[in-house]
Amino acid sequence: MDKLLQYNNMNQTTIIKYTALLILVSFIASCAAPQPSKRAPGEPTREAPVEDSRITQETPVQAPKDDPAKDLIDNGRYLDAALLLTNIANTLSAPQKQDYQLRIAALLLQGNYIQQAEEILNETNITNLDQDFFIQKSILAAQLSMAKLLPQQALSQLNRLNTEISSTSLERQTQFRLLQIDVYSALADYANVARARAALEKLLDDPVEILENQETLLRDLQELSPTDLTSLSDNARDEIMRGWFTLAYIAVSAADIEQATHQLAIWQKRFSDHPVQSSIVDTILSKQPEALGRPKQIAFILPMKGRIAKPARAIKNGFLAAYYADPNITHRPSIKMYDEGSDPNQITAIYQTAIDEGADFVIGPLNKTAVANLASYSNLQGGVLTLNYGDLLETVPDNFFQLSLSPEQEALHVAEHAWLDGHKKAASIVPDSAWGTRVYNAFKGRWEELGGIIVENQTYNTRKSDYGVPIKLLLNIDESEQRFRALRQTVNTKLEFEPRRRKDVDFIFMAAFSRQGRLLRPQLRFHRASDIPVYATSHVYTGSLNPDMDRDMNGVKFSDMPWTLQGATQANQLKSQIAKTWPKASQRYVRFFALGVDAFNIIPEINRLRRSKFGTFQGETGVLFLDVNNRFQRRLLWAQFQKGKPKILAEY
Repeated sequence: MDKLLQYNNMNQTTIIKYTALLILVSFIASCAAPQPSKRAPGEPTREAPVEDSRITQETPVQAPKDDPAKDLIDNGRYLDAALLLTNIANTLSAPQKQDYQLRIAALLLQGNYIQQAEEILNETNITNLDQDFFIQKSILAAQLSMAKLLPQQALSQLNRLNTEISSTSLERQTQFRLLQIDVYSALADYANVARARAALEKLLDDPVEILENQETLLRDLQELSPTDLTSLSDNARDEIMRGWFTLAYIAVSAADIEQATHQLAIWQKRFSDHPVQSSIVDTILSKQPEALGRPKQIAFILPMKGRIAKPARAIKNGFLAAYYADPNITHRPSIKMYDEGSDPNQITAIYQTAIDEGADFVIGPLNKTAVANLASYSNLQGGVLTLNYGDLLETVPDNFFQLSLSPEQEALHVAEHAWLDGHKKAASIVPDSAWGTRVYNAFKGRWEELGGIIVENQTYNTRKSDYGVPIKLLLNIDESEQRFRALRQTVNTKLEFEPRRRKDVDFIFMAAFSRQGRLLRPQLRFHRASDIPVYATSHVYTGSLNPDMDRDMNGVKFSDMPWTLQGATQANQLKSQIAKTWPKASQRYVRFFALGVDAFNIIPEINRLRRSKFGTFQGETGVLFLDVNNRFQRRLLWAQFQKGKPKILAEY
């Protein structure tokens, strides 16, 4: 960062891309802070979890009252806050500078900007500084490993702090225990999750937080078999942990209420000094299903007729393929299908019918308006996982979750990725349709929010094959031709002419499906734009390898899901089975099958993800995490067409 102080007064329009280690610091240091504005729908954020989960798996970045980044942080705009604090950090010297750098890295992690967080963390020099800097940086490094889906590496990093952590502040100890819980949860090491939670309880003084911590501890232990719990109890050295293991054994093994009552009476005499809350014992006796969080009957609400019936069928078949491939038959719920119909105003009646017929978890609907209508229903019971985003609400029901293949969400990813690549000025070409307008508005909103400039936007008719006119307008070639014609008339003689395109474009955002993309890319090249980087959403790729058809797409960068990109190079047994069972549909609706697979696999993970702001799930549609609106955001892979095939550029 010291090398970059000389660039402090540079305007945001002069962002310079530096070499690997300094990429992030360079362009962040040269940025003026964007003003707070309303977050675009679907923008990835890592704000506080739902209200009933007060204990999170990390301590969020807190802004002091007079901190200039406070409003940005409070609104979940972590990248923008990081930019602002970087400008401040550049004016400071050690140790204040390193303190800001670590806070910036934490903000980037909280906003899910993994690569940038790693770069700033690696650059932070804590040599000869207080031990707290070492502990803080080590905790952030472990959080980074978790974000990169490397829990074993995170565990090793945390283990190095075991001897130092007890002598640090209460805040650092709490951070350590919460992250330790997250790591062990990711490793499905439920015994150590319980031990970490027992250690965390000693740091808590809020009765509500203590109760929630105990409830979660017991729920996690119930993931273990009675045999495992017996072994853990017999070998436990700590009497409190022995009590927890024995209590969990009763919860999972008691055949009926009478047996549970008898066993609990014995337990209470043996562990009379155990800190467990009496309400938790009552929960075991009543066998409340909410404590386990496993649905027994799932209602699937999808349109069975009409325009979106075929993609809906692909979602359903992907879900059922994952359902029957799941080896855990002990807790396999029953499935019942319901027709969503074509009238979104009927969704609450359909939902209530499903609940009345025994459903304790609902998947669907698919229609955006139906999703919004259901979110406003006052009698929601059990869990709901919709398959699209509805309108953003001021308050979201705690049990209402949304999973979507949102094109607007992907457009936001393009804006952020291009900006982090060091680009400043964008040109965009999108279809003249409602879909094109939605995608463009999402891209434009986030791009300008980051401080980027759109120098030109043009639309094209998807029913045509010649896009020469909008491309010429996009690149200002039409103005070059007009000047030539005017000059030729003036001199009245034959002139040689080579049209020139504009030079003020860093990259082109191309919103297109595969058919239009295969036409747009070579025509852009023909009009002398071959050297301008082109970014696109996943829609530009069919999801199936076709190097002959996609050869003209070489150079185009796009984001997409693991199901389509990794499937080209890695064996995926479930995907192969789906391709054999539904050969045509699995190609045409490839991403909807993946959405169905994730809809099934995410259900047992929801409780964990609600509790953890750093919690992620490696899904087929991307790395999934929950935002403040209970919407699942997707972290996608980035690829570039090379020799007609998509090549993964980086993990994230």
